[in-house]
Amino acid sequence: MDIFVKFRENHGFSDVWPIPLDDLTSFIVYMFRKKLSHSTVSGYISGLSYFNKINNLEDNTQKFVVRKLIEGIKRLGGPNQKDTRLPITRDILEKLLRSLAVICKNGYETKLFMASFSLAFHGFMRVGEITVDCKNKQMHTVKFENIKLCDARLEVLLTSSKTDQFGSGTTIVISKQKNKNVCPVQIMANFIKVRPPYLGPLFCHFDGSPLTRYQFSALLKRSLSVIGIENNGFKSHSFRIGMATTCALEGHATVWIVGSSIIKHAFGEARGRPGGVNLGLQRMGVNIWWQGKCGGKVLDMKQQIRTMLKYEDPPTILVLHIGGNDIGEKSSKTLCELIRKQFSWMRQLMLDTVFVWSQIIPRSSWRYSDNINAMEKCRMRVNTSIASFLTKTDGCYLRYPDIKANELFLMKDGVHLTSLGNNIFLNTLQGGLEMIIRNLGINLTFPDCN
Repeated sequence: MDIFVKFRENHGFSDVWPIPLDDLTSFIVYMFRKKLSHSTVSGYISGLSYFNKINNLEDNTQKFVVRKLIEGIKRLGGPNQKDTRLPITRDILEKLLRSLAVICKNGYETKLFMASFSLAFHGFMRVGEITVDCKNKQMHTVKFENIKLCDARLEVLLTSSKTDQFGSGTTIVISKQKNKNVCPVQIMANFIKVRPPYLGPLFCHFDGSPLTRYQFSALLKRSLSVIGIENNGFKSHSFRIGMATTCALEGHATVWIVGSSIIKHAFGEARGRPGGVNLGLQRMGVNIWWQGKCGGKVLDMKQQIRTMLKYEDPPTILVLHIGGNDIGEKSSKTLCELIRKQFSWMRQLMLDTVFVWSQIIPRSSWRYSDNINAMEKCRMRVNTSIASFLTKTDGCYLRYPDIKANELFLMKDGVHLTSLGNNIFLNTLQGGLEMIIRNLGINLTFPDCN
């Protein structure tokens, strides 16, 4: 209790009981930045919960947001925990695929594990997306009906994932490769030809029973032994790490994130997160340059972009987050036309760059009007119009459906994001950029609107 009381005193929080939800979330973020372990954080929150109960106070420690923050700390394992898992490179993958014919008991099993290994690597897949666990849970598992095979590509619909708990869904597009030994499209086609027509998990045995996490991991260990590689350090997640490492070695992408003070503050928040200013995407060879301007408006962007081009070559991806400070000063029609002209101008300078419209987020206070409802309608019209324009011209659109115009996500000024709001903003940026990099050249919306 003492550490919480001291936290309140040092950070200007009022001595209010029951504890407001914003106080709790800020306290958890504070403890994480102090590098306290998950067990310590959980212990302090449990102590507050006990205090609430014995005093018959409302217990906000059981709220969804609090539980998810604590769960997130557990997943991250603390800011300084090192990932000891080793990457499976493309060369190792090819050797693993060849070994399966020796290890597997029949041709069907060989094709099954070849396809699962190949998709795990080329799709940046988590093991929970291609297998079921011992309790037959299939929360995020790719289904047979989620696969679409074309001549030159493989499309995989992820209806939900570890970073998409609400099931917005997104589609991964994997291109055909010249090397038929590792080509994910060819390998998947070979598997689909012999797979029985059962609905449900994509990867199943001939009797229809799904591929389990244990079976996947066990075959991986046996395959590594057969090709003469010590399996210490190699886990099922090594496929995902390996593809990310491959992208990094190839120098995959430079990203510019440009906009208003929302970007400036998000950059500040990112510096204190485990993934840093590159949002954990450095494993994919991603380098991010942030440029946020306080009070920035659409007309400020030309000079900002010109200045950046003096120092760096055009980026692979440019994310533009602007327009919130213009709403109310101009009509939505005028503002949309102005933003479209900005994108057209940028396209002339950066022919190979993928442009991304970062949705104007909600506010509870607007610069040019007190009519919140009118401003919100204008915000939605602008977002819809620019998203439509950009996705029809090979651009992409980032949405923030979880950010609402209330005190949980917005500071007292009604404009800037709280620590929780910034972290949701950054999580969406991270997931969106990863998806865009996976599917360069494909216009997409993240998370999907469906």
